[in-house]
This record gives sequence, C-alpha cells and structure tokens, in this order.
Amino acid sequence: MKKIILPLVLSLPIYVTANEMSAGAAIGLWEYDLENVGTYDSSTLEASFNYEVIDSLDASVRLGVGVGHDTSGYRDSSNLVSRVFVTSHVEAYLKPKYQVNDFELYALLGLASIKMDVEVEDLSDGSVTKGSGSESGFAYGVGLSYKAFDENSLFVEWRQLPDGKDYDLASINLGLSIPL
Repeated sequence: MKKIILPLVLSLPIYVTANEMSAGAAIGLWEYDLENVGTYDSSTLEASFNYEVIDSLDASVRLGVGVGHDTSGYRDSSNLVSRVFVTSHVEAYLKPKYQVNDFELYALLGLASIKMDVEVEDLSDGSVTKGSGSESGFAYGVGLSYKAFDENSLFVEWRQLPDGKDYDLASINLGLSIPL
C-alpha cells in the first residue's frame, strides 16, 4: 500500500503546478432591494482566487469588505432614514468558461455568505438604531474577461447573491486578475 500512496503524494505538486492559478482584485457595486421598503446601494473591495481544474472549468473564491454606502430615501415616515449596506462577503464558485481569442465568457455557480449592517435614523430626535444580519445560500452570475496586458485580464461580472423571498441582492464587479 505504501508503494502506491507514496508516488501519488509525490506527484501531487506536479499536478497542482500544471494547472493555472490567478488572483484578482475588484470593486463591487451592490444593490439590495427590500420588498415594500426600498432599494439600497453599497460598495465593496474584494479579492478573488481562481484555480483551473480543467481547461473549461475553474474553481473560484471571493472575499470582500464593505467600503461605502448611500443613504436611502425616507421609510414610511418622513422622519426616518434607513441605510442597509454590505460589510463583508465570502463566495465560492464553480466557473465554467469559454474562451475566444483574448476574451473569456464564464458563468458562476456556487454559494455565498453576505453580512450586512442596518441603520435607521429618526430625524426628529437624532437617535440611530443599528442592527446587523447575514444571508447565505445559492449564488450565480456571468462574467466577461479580456486579456489586456500580457497575461493580466480585466473583467466585469454580474452576480445574483443569495436569493430571498422578500429581497433581491445583486452586484456588478469590475476588476483585474493576474496569473500566479
């Protein structure tokens, strides 16, 4: 048994280095639409890590942190202003891809976990009520990348993140990916 396992373990680094890996950074622009309440915008910075499993399929992980948000309109009452914004997210995807020359079209299918903060400010007395929450579940999207500089790629993605019964959470991400 040791004669079989040892060569397999020793050949693993050869197999891993034969596949391409890349890392990237992106700016994410999020829209959170809460049914019967309103729409909120937020932005994040994210890092991505991709590993080519086979020529037409990557595995991808994205990690992000919130960097900004817009103030919503008034909620039900002219004295209340609410804010909902993404504070962090972790996503893991399978990424089937199709390449034509310097362009790559791909899909994203996986799981996401999103953390959000909520603030409601009462303008009549200046009080602020804060809360937080998280959503997780199936996530999907599409993307297009272009090899703009040698092996480095610019990309744009649209992602629909954990589908909910009374909310819609989507993002558009713009970024750069470099081979490792």
